[in-house]
Amino acid sequence: MKEHTAKVLEWKRANPEKVKAHNRIYAKKYNQTIRGRANVFLQRAKFVMTKKGETTDLTVEFLMELIQTAIESGGISIYTGRPDSASMDQIIPQGGYTRDNVRIVPHWYNQAKHIFDDKSLLSAMAQYGFVRPNDL
Repeated sequence: MKEHTAKVLEWKRANPEKVKAHNRIYAKKYNQTIRGRANVFLQRAKFVMTKKGETTDLTVEFLMELIQTAIESGGISIYTGRPDSASMDQIIPQGGYTRDNVRIVPHWYNQAKHIFDDKSLLSAMAQYGFVRPNDL
């Protein structure tokens, strides 16, 4: 086994461009999974919270549950690069990345929240029939 590992390491050192290409393909495939997206969200949350000198109580398992629930309820895709791709949203932007302050929403909704608050956005969506008024 050690001999095989040494050969693999030697090959990797001799072929850095092939290793980079392989890693990009693998990372892209992994990030299209629920666990992969949860890891990306968790890394982002930890990065932001560390910059603020705070911590997060989020876990990969918790985020995986949120993503799975959002996908099952419809309107959200696990695939990146689409308007309906899963996006982690802070309910209260200044509230940090905590279990009681995050949710999974479509990417387009999260982007719209940079301009509108939840109530205004949902109200506008109801006017155009995208949500039912009793869902507000």
